[in-house]
Amino acid sequence: MSVMLSACRKKDAPKKKKKKTKPAPNPELSAYTRTGEDQVYKTWNWTLDSRPCSLTLKKDSMELWCNNHPMETTINFADEDDGTDMDFAIFDHKCRIKVTRQGVQLTSPLFYVLTVDGYQIDDRA
Repeated sequence: MSVMLSACRKKDAPKKKKKKTKPAPNPELSAYTRTGEDQVYKTWNWTLDSRPCSLTLKKDSMELWCNNHPMETTINFADEDDGTDMDFAIFDHKCRIKVTRQGVQLTSPLFYVLTVDGYQIDDRA
């Protein structure tokens, strides 16, 4: 009889491990989260024509938002050394994001430079 009772004990049963799941990134919230060099988003905040602008670029898909609204862009892939240009408009101002790589190796970091009407916007603003 004791054999039957010990066969159904729960403490001898293998325990299931809980799976850790990460929530899907939300562009409105994640754009302002800094995660080091592996950061997925690049954000610029500045004032344009007395209106605050927040421009967010999703690096892996090249999606662009201005004040949480998706933007239409024209992407020009240049020669190997010139990088990529994204052209778009905000409030009738011509804007461009230039993506370049410093160095020849594929592991060299990418640099993102935003210009509005030819003036560079600082990404630390």
